[in-house]
Amino acid sequence: MIPVFDQLKQRERDREDADDAAVDALADVYSTEQVLEDCIRNLDGAASQADRASSGLRAQRTIFPEGYGVEIKPEGQAQLLALTPLRVRFQPFVAGNAGIGAAVTALDTAEAAFRAALEARTAADGDAERLFAEEREARRAVRQQIESAHGRLCDYYKAKPALAERYFLNAAVTRAKKPGDKPGDKPAPEPPSPPTKPTTTSSGKGALSVVRAPVASTMGATR
Repeated sequence: MIPVFDQLKQRERDREDADDAAVDALADVYSTEQVLEDCIRNLDGAASQADRASSGLRAQRTIFPEGYGVEIKPEGQAQLLALTPLRVRFQPFVAGNAGIGAAVTALDTAEAAFRAALEARTAADGDAERLFAEEREARRAVRQQIESAHGRLCDYYKAKPALAERYFLNAAVTRAKKPGDKPGDKPAPEPPSPPTKPTTTSSGKGALSVVRAPVASTMGATR
């Protein structure tokens, strides 16, 4: 039991770390997308300033025919796809206007960061799913070992197979009242049991009770 139980604990830790990394990656996606949207807003402002400086330029109306709100509405990968037609529209105004050129440079940097964040999130989500599958497999190995131990104990106690059950946790067992107990008295608590392996949980993804360590003097034939 010890090797498979230790392996399960390690798988749980690895999966929890992967879940945390996936949450961090999602937060990076949100923050980098916000920066990208701010750059689009700044580009709209730069185009407006260019129109005021040069009568008849119509840069803002050309780059954002429906307003910049339409350009920042998409999310995730769709936001990157929306940049392609936007680039086609602002390209004629980049060379002749320093303000628009600077806004485009900032937009390029923000796009690269957002693209990298999306790729990192995809990788983090994949790692979390893989490690969760490995954790489930480790739980299956523990259950299989418990079933094997139970079968060996039942075989060892052939005459009284019920004795095998004392090696397993059973929360439903309570002590019967002793002679002399008054009506309504609650049974006195049992003395502490020998050390047991803890019950393992995994963030709501399942629970598992683990077999008690067998008594050394009776387990020579069952290990």
